Order: sequence, then C-alpha cells, then structure tokens
Amino acid sequence: VLFRSVIRVENRNRNTHLVKQLSPLWPNLAVRPLPKTISRIKRKNNRLKIMLIGEASLLGLIFIITSFLLYQYIQLEQKTAAEIRAFWERTAHKIKTPISGIKALLQTLQQQKELKSFQTYIELALQKVKEQEILADNILSGYQLKTEKIRLRPRRLSLTEYLPRYFQNSSLGLSRAKVEHFYDREKSYSVRADPHALRIILDNLIDNALKYCSPELVLTIKITEKKNQVVLIVKDNGPGFPPEQAENLFQAFKLSGQSYATEKSGSGLGLFLARQLAWQMKGDLKAHSEGKGKGAEFHLILPRA
Repeated sequence: VLFRSVIRVENRNRNTHLVKQLSPLWPNLAVRPLPKTISRIKRKNNRLKIMLIGEASLLGLIFIITSFLLYQYIQLEQKTAAEIRAFWERTAHKIKTPISGIKALLQTLQQQKELKSFQTYIELALQKVKEQEILADNILSGYQLKTEKIRLRPRRLSLTEYLPRYFQNSSLGLSRAKVEHFYDREKSYSVRADPHALRIILDNLIDNALKYCSPELVLTIKITEKKNQVVLIVKDNGPGFPPEQAENLFQAFKLSGQSYATEKSGSGLGLFLARQLAWQMKGDLKAHSEGKGKGAEFHLILPRA
C-alpha cells in the first residue's frame, strides 16, 4: 500500500492536549490497492458467481425433477386407490350372496324330517358357512371402517329381548356348548346400539371362544350396570391369556404377540373390528383374563338408552 503524502500534525498550543483536526483530503489521502490485487479479487469474485449460478441451477433442476416424480407418484397412488375402491364397490354386495344362498339351502334341508340322519353334517356345514359369513362381514366392515364409509344407526335396544333371540338364531355351532345367562330377566337393560354392529361384535366374541376353547365350551353371559352404561360380559372356559397381553388381542392381524393371522385365528380382524364398532357406538370393549388356563372375559360397554 502506497501513501502519496504524509500527514504531519503539530501541536500548536503547547498548553493543551488538543490536536488540530484534519480536514478531508480525499482522494489525495487514500489507501489504494495494487492493480494485481484488484485483478485477483475480480477473478475470485467471478469464480464465486459462476459457482453460485451452477449450484443454483443444479438445485433448481433437482427440485423440478423431484416435483415431477412426486406428482407422478401421487397420480399413480390416487389411480390405484380409485381402482381398489371401485373393485370393492363392485364386489361388496356379491361376496355374501353365495354364502347366503348356501346357508338358506342348508337351513331348508335341516327342516326336512326325512334327513334326520344327516342333521349332524348339515349342522356342521351351517357352522362352516357361518364362519365364512363372519369372515366376509369382518373384511367388508374393516374396509368400510378404513374408508370411513360405515354408517351405524344406534337405536334403543333391550338386551333381555335381544340376547335370547340372538342365541336362538345363531348358527355358530352352539348346540354342543353350554350357555349360562346370569342377569335379571325382569329388567330391560336398554342400551343405544346398532343391531347389526352388535351382532357382529357378539359373533366375533363367540367365534373366538369356539376356536380356542375345548369341545366342552361353557359360555357365561352377564349384564351389569354402572352410572350411564350397561356392561355385557361374555366369559368362556378357554385357555385364557396372560393379563399383560390383553391389549394385543385388539390389534389387527396380531394375537398374543404373534404377527399375522394363522389358520386357526382367522383373518385377525375379529376383535379389532369388534372394538372399533363398540367405539363408534360410544362404548368400549375390554378383555380380561387371570392367566393361561383360566378362561377369557370380554366386557362390552354400551351407553344406556
């Protein structure tokens, strides 16, 4: 750095410490870099500009490509979802049609007196048809819950009238099971519930007991009341489960810590769907067991009418 002139400051007043203020002398007094320094700085700035332009262009290109791919993925996802939805809407009402036909035929044969020797086989066939009917109900209702298309219509129901009619018309193979009712038959126990949803819940609870209990199945049905709720208790004498695994029973496709449904456990949607339906009726479904070999107990909580 070159200085073209030298500033001399004199203290003209020896009795003070004040120094004479310099008057502006630009551009006579200035720090001027060498031309080489200026050229080097310009070259560096040009390189930085080119680098920034290149990086910005690359980021813009990446953003455009990513946005295009994301748009294509969303379009494909929506198309796939629409195709699946259309498939379910076309087949939803056709899934149960063959099952209903076979069930009606078997019930007709069951009433024929000349086929008494085949009653055992007919009853077994009806039980299998009922299992398929429950499976179809679970799949369809699970899809409707997922797409939020299921619409429940809760109304006033008397459990003391509903339960005997349900067990009388059930074809789940309860003829060999012992069903014990422990509640006051004189009381109505009125609840607000959807009849179809309540049937699906009971079907799954009883079907679950039939799968895991011994041939000497004993079902205990109790009804209790608390505040503004009515509790329907379904207890079996099956193998039970560890108390800490109670919540696992209500997870879809899981049972007792095992992922995915086995042949014995069906679709793995039964108890999950039952709790979801109970929640939609502003109730709840809870499981309880004192341990393995001590049976299982399910509490269906419904709002009092």
